[in-house]
Amino acid sequence: MSFLGQFTDVCGKIYNNFDEPLWLRNAVRNRINGPFNLDVYPTRSNAIDMADANWDTLIVLDACRADLFEEHSDLDRFDTYETVVSPGSSTLEWTEQTFPGEYGDIVYVNGNPNVSEVAGENFHKIIDVWRGGFDADLNTVPPEPVMDAAIDAHEAFSDKRIVVHFMQPHQPFISAPDLKFDGMREFSDEPPHNVFHALEMGLVDHDEVWDAYADNLEIVLSSVDDLVRSIEGKIVVTSDHGNLFGERGYPVPLRTYGHPTGIRNSPLVTVPWATITRNGRRDITAGRVKSMSRRDDGIEELDNRLRALGYA
Repeated sequence: MSFLGQFTDVCGKIYNNFDEPLWLRNAVRNRINGPFNLDVYPTRSNAIDMADANWDTLIVLDACRADLFEEHSDLDRFDTYETVVSPGSSTLEWTEQTFPGEYGDIVYVNGNPNVSEVAGENFHKIIDVWRGGFDADLNTVPPEPVMDAAIDAHEAFSDKRIVVHFMQPHQPFISAPDLKFDGMREFSDEPPHNVFHALEMGLVDHDEVWDAYADNLEIVLSSVDDLVRSIEGKIVVTSDHGNLFGERGYPVPLRTYGHPTGIRNSPLVTVPWATITRNGRRDITAGRVKSMSRRDDGIEELDNRLRALGYA
């Protein structure tokens, strides 16, 4: 498209939507704040390389802010605790930045279909718990099937590093069905697509959402505790990204919600890094990449699961 065509297209969109606050905020976030953050702000260069870090098992709590983790986890039971900077502000971005190559020494126990979409063929094996373990009533993958699959994977692949990707504390919130906007709206194309869209639109209360978010973390931490007691080696508990609850973006100081890709606010990209070693280290050997997951295998199921989880 020519410059004149692009200019006309942009002007038309502004003309049709200038009185829609949600559209305006999204446009500023996607066209100004996001590119500025990625190209100018230096936080990305300080991000941890999680794939290359020193661990035998990496437990990923999806969308877990560091301050939330610190409030609701017993930090004393870990050998060390610190915060690190994530390379992404969404699971898609995090996966692209963390696992861009082939990892024959990693088995990925996966509760989030975004990982399968981006890196489904990058590991020695990916175990897509989101397929059989999805709970249609909850509209999410609860922690128990992920934990069970992780224990089985440690027994079957004792010589591999293992990533265990829980879906919680990411919404939908298990203890707060009234905040499940995505499934209740039958995949409507109109917002709110999820609870953070509803929070941005003023349809729900900030404290109510935060409390439900905290409950979701408490729920998954129970399964994490059971998993840690069942495995050995050096275990790291971390997250792919956090969530924003109306913190202002930059350079345009509009309030931002959820976890949009490309935004580098500190509460969004600061994640926990808690380590504990049980019964020494495991001996890890690399194997060939032989993933059983393909992007074109069950693509309709993948799309439905993403939409149910609020990824519109």
